[in-house]
Amino acid sequence: MTTLAGGLLAGASSCFAVGGKPVVLVALATPEPPHHVVAPAPDPPPVAPPAPVDSATAAPPAAAPPARSTPPVTTAKPPEHPPASPPVVAAAPAPADPPAVLQTVADTADLERKIQAQLDSAERDLHRVDPSALNAQERAQYDMASQLYKQAYAALKLKQYNFAYTQSDKAARMASLLAKRRSTSSSVS
Repeated sequence: MTTLAGGLLAGASSCFAVGGKPVVLVALATPEPPHHVVAPAPDPPPVAPPAPVDSATAAPPAAAPPARSTPPVTTAKPPEHPPASPPVVAAAPAPADPPAVLQTVADTADLERKIQAQLDSAERDLHRVDPSALNAQERAQYDMASQLYKQAYAALKLKQYNFAYTQSDKAARMASLLAKRRSTSSSVS
């Protein structure tokens, strides 16, 4: 045992020697962390008071913003003389046109037909299933297929064909599997 320990010590001591001279290991001094300067956050610009609104068309007030710890700094001076006539309230702007739809497929009519076929298939299969006769897992699958169907239908109306296609495909597959499972379990019973 002593020879083994002596051999290990002799081997270990040779690792620290270079050319027969022992190497002195010096621990490096770690520097102090840099000082952090924290600048205060700038105050947001002051908000102009809202224009008076006709009380007949006014919406209920929104929730008040959280209280600030410091009062806001105002740079604008109020007018010396109030305006002679009350400001005219503009009529509500007309609803903006819906944004343009990005068409990624040249033949959207064919894609719409495919999506509509999948939606019809999903609807047919969902109507074949009696939701009250389903167990908890089957009911969750039924609800998910119904939700996917609704999402696909809404996306088709908005001409979001990629989303409508994936959702209608998922709805059709889930409804088909659910309808098959219920028809095989009812024929076995």
